[in-house]
Amino acid sequence: MNPESFDALRRVAARWLAVMLCVAITVPPATAALLEPTDTNTAEIFTTTISGVGSCLRWTPKGVCLWLVCSRIECHVDETLRIAHYTPDITISTFHDPSTHPWKDYGRMLAQQTGSMSNWMLGQVAGGALGSVLGPDSAGTKTMGNRDTRNFMYRGADAIGNPVNFVQGILSGNFGISGSGPGSIPVPLPFELSRWFGDFANQVAAQWSSIGASYSTDQTTSARQEIGKYTTALGLVSGVSGAVGHVVNLYNTAMNAYTTGGMLMNAGGVGTVASVGVGGADLMCPPGIMPFGLAFQSDLDSFFWRGLVPLESIYPATWLPGMREVGQGLFQTWGNVWPRTGMIFEQHPVKGAAVLAQRVGDIISHPAQPHIYSMLQVDTNPNYRFFGFQGIKEHDESHTLWQRVFPSPQSHCAIFGSNDSFALMGFGDGQNMNNRGTVWNAWRKQDCCKKPSGRAVFFLGSVP
Repeated sequence: MNPESFDALRRVAARWLAVMLCVAITVPPATAALLEPTDTNTAEIFTTTISGVGSCLRWTPKGVCLWLVCSRIECHVDETLRIAHYTPDITISTFHDPSTHPWKDYGRMLAQQTGSMSNWMLGQVAGGALGSVLGPDSAGTKTMGNRDTRNFMYRGADAIGNPVNFVQGILSGNFGISGSGPGSIPVPLPFELSRWFGDFANQVAAQWSSIGASYSTDQTTSARQEIGKYTTALGLVSGVSGAVGHVVNLYNTAMNAYTTGGMLMNAGGVGTVASVGVGGADLMCPPGIMPFGLAFQSDLDSFFWRGLVPLESIYPATWLPGMREVGQGLFQTWGNVWPRTGMIFEQHPVKGAAVLAQRVGDIISHPAQPHIYSMLQVDTNPNYRFFGFQGIKEHDESHTLWQRVFPSPQSHCAIFGSNDSFALMGFGDGQNMNNRGTVWNAWRKQDCCKKPSGRAVFFLGSVP
């Protein structure tokens, strides 16, 4: 690509980014109310996300990608712009129960519908006793009763496509706006859970190989003993196969009874999106999920999010202190990523909710996990070439930034697990809500270039 062409691309990109920044400046986060609100809505999530563009997007031209484009009669080399930026394509909420879900006009509607499925599935175990004790309406914990457990919290959680994704879809040329919103939303399928049984041995081995010399022989021996106990209790291999198969059968039966062809009905008509392919300016990497799409809902994942089928107990990260922490090691941490359940001991509710959001992000950005979810499509779009890790990773600014949407929406991004021991106001201080709900945007780092059109296109390389 000659210098004149590259400068032209940069000028076009600058104009588009200037428009987005102007919107970010003129549309402040929803903090104008005199009284702190008890929930948020789609419009506020959209404006809060846009307000974070200046701090969180970090759009950078990195060079050009070279492609060999061939037709029936000739081949030539084409160039496309390689760009890097963060994208807020997934919004993760934590909540006490479906009726107090903080995303009032959309997340709450989904949570209340999926709660019926969860109640039915739990009711099929232990003669119905399990459903009556562990129904979604009793998901959260309060600080009443035994005061020794006041730092123990349990929350429901979900991961939904950010409503701002349609803007990114237009800029990346993937979809545009059509109609008054999705009338139906597909529920996650147990596809990744079914794949897990054939891959868990490799995943466990990979975690052990990543430990290195960080732990003593006594620590690793103790972890192996605990894993051995759970492996025996779970009855690997035949026992887990039967348990997973039973959960999948229950889930499929519940879908047939409580959804319409595997779809939840959006009676409110919130949202605006259609996969219509509008061209776009190719200035953004594509989002990993459609706007308002459902990637994870803890009620649908009840057997695993509640630890009723503790499949993650066979991983070393569940047993080794300091491994996969949201922070800088064992002595400066907000909590552990594994086991990825809804239960956590944390004296600060907002930090605890942040750790739970991190767990959800970890689940949905990896394949073949022991949960029911739809994987965030991080690097599978055939019209793009991606570079580097595209998932959600804890305490690593080069992979993921977080923006608080509720309570007290923020127009800047940060990483979870920062050391605020000596700060006058720590993370989340004064932000505890009576309904115990939080909403977060996960801004994922992306690095990509668009594939040019043609009958046969082959990637040659990137410069630089």
